[in-house]
Amino acid sequence: MKWMSVPTQDGLRVGHVKEGDALQFVDARCMQDIVAGAAWRDVGEAVPLASVKPGLPFVPRNILCVGANYRDHCIETGLAIPDKPVIFAKFTNTLAADGDALTWPEGFTAQVD
Repeated sequence: MKWMSVPTQDGLRVGHVKEGDALQFVDARCMQDIVAGAAWRDVGEAVPLASVKPGLPFVPRNILCVGANYRDHCIETGLAIPDKPVIFAKFTNTLAADGDALTWPEGFTAQVD
């Protein structure tokens, strides 16, 4: 079964993809509930899949990252190989769903990845 989180006027909704390219919303609060095994049931009519925009499947509280942790990648990209791991965070307000615009304050950086 394929699942999606979809932003709507009423907030984030969860649904499963049905045959015929339709999305059936369910009464689950969020995708985490589905993954945790919570019971759910279909609500309302299915909507055409082409009419919805996928949202983030999960909104984590903390994302800790380790950068420059592969020697070959450092060499490939011309980065200095660090003596210690490079640790950085990604905050939930920096996450974007597929197709969302990436924005940042003017003058903050020339590029993002």
